[in-house]
Amino acid sequence: MFLKIKENPYSSDQLRYKNLREKRIREKRVYFLVYDDLRAVLIVTISGKKDQQTTINHIIDYFDE
Repeated sequence: MFLKIKENPYSSDQLRYKNLREKRIREKRVYFLVYDDLRAVLIVTISGKKDQQTTINHIIDYFDE
């Protein structure tokens, strides 16, 4: 699962910001940030469909921090 994200992080859905992405894996959603300049992917959180919008809103609220 995480190897697919590592190999091609841009094959996932973009959220509000270019580097904020979401990948659906079975019944879960993986939220992560892509840092091209560092060649790194930072997994932020994993949630279910039920909490999807709440999770996205929380990430966006704290994005600048």
